[in-house]
Amino acid sequence: MALHGAGYELVQLARPEHGYSPTRFGVRVLNPVRTRAEDRHLAERVVIGQMPLQEAMRTLGLRLAANKVVLIAVGAQGRRTCRASFLGGELRVATGAPNLMLRTGAPVLPVFTIREEPGRFRMVIEPPLEARAHAEREQVAQDLVAAVAARTEHHARRWPDQFHWRDYVTGRDPSAV
Repeated sequence: MALHGAGYELVQLARPEHGYSPTRFGVRVLNPVRTRAEDRHLAERVVIGQMPLQEAMRTLGLRLAANKVVLIAVGAQGRRTCRASFLGGELRVATGAPNLMLRTGAPVLPVFTIREEPGRFRMVIEPPLEARAHAEREQVAQDLVAAVAARTEHHARRWPDQFHWRDYVTGRDPSAV
């Protein structure tokens, strides 16, 4: 909402199960409740599954070339993933965003929304992630995933009540947060 309100044209990468439920009923009936609300703030939603992955990534590259902001949530759903240290365990992250960065040269800026009090939020836009010069593509993706994990861990430790990914962290020490 904040980026849309500031005049940015936003394009979000999503999957049909984005919303409340991954079930067929949820995708058809429940999830549109959330996506309709989000769509008011988006120029476009690119949905993997409604179009092939390669076409979706090509579309995102074209939108970046048109100077639009592409939103990609951090998650483990992807053709390729990397693992990074996180909260005493490991966080598995899809490498689509790092690969898109490498292909297009667009910066990746981690964004966090923090609830300060009821009805009041703060959006934190972190500095762009840095790719190591002359490193192999796989190593660059791993480095970027590790950087996202480190920045996310900082926010998760600072606001643990707002961190809802605990179930996605493997091998985590329960006392780590």
